[in-house]
Amino acid sequence: MSTRSFKILLSLLFGALLVLPLTMQAQLFQLNGDAIDLGDDCYQLTESLPSEAGSVWRLEQIDLTQDFRVNFQMNLGCQDGNGADGMAFAFQPISTTIGTGGGGMGILGVSPSLAVEFDTYTNGNYNDPSYDHVAISRDGVIDHDFDLAGPETIIDGNNNAEDCTEHEVHIFWTAISQTLYVYVDCVLRVSYTGDVIDDVFGGDPMVYWGLTSATGALHNVHSFCFEYIAETELEDLSMCLGEELQVNLDPDAGDYTWFPFDGVSDPSIPNPILTPTETTTYTVQVNGNTCGFSTTDEITVFVNSVEVDLGADVEICGGTSTTLTAVEAPDAGTTFAWSTGETTNSITVSTPMIYSVTVTENGCSGSDEVEVLALPTLTNTADTLACEGGTVFFDGSEYAVGGHVINYTSAQGCDSLLVLTVEPVSVSIGAVNTLPACFGENNGSIQSAVVSSPSGAFTVTITAEDGTLLSDTALTVGTHTYTVTDNVFGCTDEISITVDGIDCSTECTTAVPTGFSPNYDGINDVLLPVYDCDLVEWSIYDRWGNQVFKTTDPDQAWDGFSEGKKMPLGVYAYSLQIIHPNTGEQLRYAGNVSLLR
Repeated sequence: MSTRSFKILLSLLFGALLVLPLTMQAQLFQLNGDAIDLGDDCYQLTESLPSEAGSVWRLEQIDLTQDFRVNFQMNLGCQDGNGADGMAFAFQPISTTIGTGGGGMGILGVSPSLAVEFDTYTNGNYNDPSYDHVAISRDGVIDHDFDLAGPETIIDGNNNAEDCTEHEVHIFWTAISQTLYVYVDCVLRVSYTGDVIDDVFGGDPMVYWGLTSATGALHNVHSFCFEYIAETELEDLSMCLGEELQVNLDPDAGDYTWFPFDGVSDPSIPNPILTPTETTTYTVQVNGNTCGFSTTDEITVFVNSVEVDLGADVEICGGTSTTLTAVEAPDAGTTFAWSTGETTNSITVSTPMIYSVTVTENGCSGSDEVEVLALPTLTNTADTLACEGGTVFFDGSEYAVGGHVINYTSAQGCDSLLVLTVEPVSVSIGAVNTLPACFGENNGSIQSAVVSSPSGAFTVTITAEDGTLLSDTALTVGTHTYTVTDNVFGCTDEISITVDGIDCSTECTTAVPTGFSPNYDGINDVLLPVYDCDLVEWSIYDRWGNQVFKTTDPDQAWDGFSEGKKMPLGVYAYSLQIIHPNTGEQLRYAGNVSLLR
C-alpha cells in the first residue's frame, strides 16, 4: 500500500482516525547492560570506561516487507587515538536483550542479523582499515573480508569520527527493493541491496531493531539521540459519508504535502481533517527538516454511503393506498426507521402526508422523504401565467391567456374537473424622454418608466441601427430600439427612440487688439474685442488693479475714459468672460492692451 511509512499509531475513535505521534519513551525500548536513558529521546550506550557494553532495542518488531526509516544524532566520543570501539545499528529476530562486549561493538556473533557498524578502532584480526569506518555486515561477522558493503570513512572526507561532535545518521530500508541505505551528515556512505528477508532471516520479515556498543581496554562515551522513526504505515480506514477523519502525524518530521487537495482541510500540515465525499487514496509527502530527505505514504479512506431513494412524490386517488420501499435488496442487518414508527423496508400508506425513513447499514445512515398526495375527485382550480398573446402548455395541451375548463384524468385513474386560469404577464414601457447627444459623442440619455408584472424583474437593452448595444446614459445621435424583457417569463416590449444631436464644442473664437489710440483721428480710437460666443462681462483695469471700465453690452467699446476722465498712456489689463450658447460653459480670457496717444 505504501512506499514510505511514518512514526504513528492508529486507532479508530468515534468514527474518526486518530493518529498519535510515537515519542521515544523508555517503555518503548529495552535498555541492557550499561545503557542509560538520558531523557529527551537520548541514550548513552557506554561510558568512557573499560569493558562496558550497552544496547537499546525497540520492544516491538517491525515488518521488513514495509519501508522503515530512522535518523538519530550519533556521538562516538572525544578520544581519538585511545578511543574504542564504536557502535552498531542492527536488525535481528532473536530478542531485545542482546548485547556483547569487547571489540565487536555489541553485535559480534549475533546470528541471524543485519548490522551497520560505526567502527572507530583498527582491529587487525578483523581486517579493519586504518580510518574510522562504516560497513554493512550480516550474522555478527565483522571481519571486513565478509562485508556486504564497505568499509568507507564514517564521515565523508575525514578519517576521524571521534571528534566530540553530534553526527546526523539516516538509515533507510526500502522494502520493494530490499535495499539498506546509510547516510552520515546527509551523505550516502554505504548501501546494500539483496534478498535480506530470505537469505539472512530465513523468510521471516519480523525483526527487532536497535543500537549496541562495547568498549575494551580502550574506550569512549558512545551515545545517540533519536530524531525520527518511521516504522508503522498508515492503515486504510472506512468512514460514513459526511463524517470527518482527523490525522495527526509527527509535527517535527518536516514539511508536509497531502495529495489530492480535495477533502483536506490544510494540505500543508501534519494534522489535517479529511472529509472525502467518495473513496479516496491520499498520498502524504514529508520533506525532512535536516537533510531534506523526502518520504511518502498512502492512506485509502473508504467512504460508505447508504443510498435511500423513495422516488418522486406519489399521487393517489381518494380512498386508495400506495407502498413505499426504502432500499431495493437490503443487506442483512440493515435497519429502518420510518416517521410512522414502522421498522420494515416497505410500508403501505393511504393518508396524504410527508413520509420519511432513515436506513442504517454497516454503521452508516441515509435518509429520504416523499410526499403522498391525494388527487381530488371534485372540481379543482389551477392558475398559471403567459405573455400577452402567448400560450402555456398544461397536461400536454396549449392554452392562451384566459379561463379554461379541463376534464382531467390522473395517471392513477382519478377523474376531476380542472378550471385553469392563464393570467397575462405585463411588461411595458411608459413615458419616454430623451436628452440630446453631442455630435460625435455618446452622452445622450433616456428616461422611462418600465412596468413588469407580476415578477417586477426586467432587463433593458438599447440597440443602435448598426446593432451596437448602448446604455441608457450613453446614447449616440440617431434612432435606436429600446427593448424591455421580463427576467422570469421572457415577455418583451419595445419602442423606437430618437436622440437629437447638438454642437457641444467648447471652442469660442476671440480676438482682442493689443493696443488702441483714442486721439480722435478716426483710426483705432476705441477698444472692442471680437468673439462668437455670448458676452457675460468684459472689464479694463489699470496697473494698480483699479477697474476703469466694465460692460455687459457686446456693442460697447472703451474710449480710453473712466468716469469722464481721460486715462493716461500705459498698459492696461482686460478680463473677458463669455458663455457657450449650446453647452452653457463659461469661459474667461485675460490679457494686456496698450493705450497710445
